[in-house]
Amino acid sequence: MKNFILSLMIISLLILGSSCRTIQRNDDALRIKKDSAFKYTVYPYNLNIIRNGNTLRGMVLRLETVMVPDSCVDNKEPNYKIENRVAFLDAKASDLRFVEYIPFDDVDFIGPKFEQPINVFEDYNYPLEPKKFRLVPWDTFKVECHECNCTPFSLSLKLPSLPCIICFKCPARICKWYFIEVRAGYSTYRDKISPFNSVWKDGYYGETAFGIRFGYRKQYGIGVLLSTGLPIYNSFTSEEKIRPLALLHFRWDPFKNCCKPREKTLLIKVQEKGCDCPEECIEEEKKEKLELPHEKCFKPYFFVQSGIPLDQFSIDLFKLNISRSDCKEKVNASAPYLNVKTVPVTFTIGAGIDYPISSHIDISIDAGWRSYAFGESQALLGFSNVPSYRRINMFFIRAGITL
Repeated sequence: MKNFILSLMIISLLILGSSCRTIQRNDDALRIKKDSAFKYTVYPYNLNIIRNGNTLRGMVLRLETVMVPDSCVDNKEPNYKIENRVAFLDAKASDLRFVEYIPFDDVDFIGPKFEQPINVFEDYNYPLEPKKFRLVPWDTFKVECHECNCTPFSLSLKLPSLPCIICFKCPARICKWYFIEVRAGYSTYRDKISPFNSVWKDGYYGETAFGIRFGYRKQYGIGVLLSTGLPIYNSFTSEEKIRPLALLHFRWDPFKNCCKPREKTLLIKVQEKGCDCPEECIEEEKKEKLELPHEKCFKPYFFVQSGIPLDQFSIDLFKLNISRSDCKEKVNASAPYLNVKTVPVTFTIGAGIDYPISSHIDISIDAGWRSYAFGESQALLGFSNVPSYRRINMFFIRAGITL
């Protein structure tokens, strides 16, 4: 009985082993042009591995022609860009997850030199031996445009017996390489109507920012913000002046996923030869580029800003600090109670929430704190416009749109 069970186990193992063997590899040589060899000296999946960039050793899976649309516009047939490449599995690769795609322009094809097709490759152990040449498939893929959509958003009480109270779809956000923000703001702050008399004030203003997005998810942005500014007193004359701002603007969207129009790869020409085991198959459906995940419709963002006011008093103070004359020393000696040695640099920090109302526009609301530095002016030392420095702190809320 024991012998029977042992024999049965051995037969089962043999059947399992023969029914799904590991991928059968060919030992091909892929020659690279001399001026491109430097690109392939380092194995891309392990930068510590150095290889011969002139001739790569591994398995040529196939040649590929990929047709990619130059743009995706509704109801319009796009023009296609053609990309030819070699699908190559290095000898050091453990499985098909580590396929490299090498452009035709970098490959030194051996076939045409022997009056054979371009998709012929030589055995690494028998270089330049036509009897050992191997013909590989040449497949064509077409990328088609498909609209990408977010997962539906629902606001519910999280009780399984109750339906959602508000149910609507969240449109997928498609981001350009640039961003534009338009905001209306309200701010409250404590100002000085005179050197010894403070008052609470508030005011409305407008701001616009523009810049570039970067990061693999377009989650960072840097640019310039322009603000109409707020009316702030010149405490020496009790005169109100609008203080416009120019600030360097940096924003961070930690959960932003800017998706592109969905691309689906269709196999036009299939491989001529099938395979015995799943490991040997290159699953064409995995070539489909899926939509980027969208966790939430409401996405927070954070921003910091720094810059200077653009009113005349602040510009005069800035000029005084960068001037090579002895004006600053004279003012400081005659009126040491004035701060004339500080450049009026404004700082802002804040956070907000974006909600996409379309694929290209977010509604945004945020709040923050701004340390507002500016220049003042008074008649002193025979001059009518001696500048000095003052700073106030203000809290604000803003609402607007982001493109």
